[in-house]
Amino acid sequence: MRRGRSVTVLFVVAIVLGIAGARWGAEAYRQRKAAQRAVPEGYACAVGPDAKMYSGPNVASLGQANAPIQPLWVLPNHALAEDVLQTIEEVKQWVGQHPTLVRLTIAVIHTKEAAPVMKAEGVNCAGVSIGGRTRFDLWDKQKGRFRQVAFEKAPSPATYMAPEIIDLLEQYLENAKLMPANRTLGQPERGPGRGATGAQTRTPPGSP
Repeated sequence: MRRGRSVTVLFVVAIVLGIAGARWGAEAYRQRKAAQRAVPEGYACAVGPDAKMYSGPNVASLGQANAPIQPLWVLPNHALAEDVLQTIEEVKQWVGQHPTLVRLTIAVIHTKEAAPVMKAEGVNCAGVSIGGRTRFDLWDKQKGRFRQVAFEKAPSPATYMAPEIIDLLEQYLENAKLMPANRTLGQPERGPGRGATGAQTRTPPGSP
């Protein structure tokens, strides 16, 4: 009899604990969802306490409309680290110094303004693209060989920052004979898909 009562007591305790655990789990879930609703849209993927949202418009272009190279830079719609925001400003500054050669469009993904721009370019994720391409074989004149760089997602020290983006743009311009050869010195003849060049490079009006 005592053994039966003990089993019954244990069974009741297990039920009580199960109900308490379920209530605790439900409350924790409710609190987590409430916290997410309290965070402004876009901040859920913040990469640190100092991360901030990009302060520019959802879509904006720098450079002349007839510039021969027209890259698209799609930014993630979440807070970005300070060095990433600095990278954006450095690239914008470089483009501002070459407005007749490069027209850079910056768009924030998952916004209604960016959707048609991304569709026209043929891209569906964050990153830097030219003619829909996000991966390029760039010439490394110091090492005497090509290296592949993927300009995808948000910039980071492990993938690409401002120097890599500027390297891409300048190699495009050098290969299009729109800048004197510097970064591409020693580059061998490029096969299909090799080097920074493509159909997006256009001859500026008035050029031979």
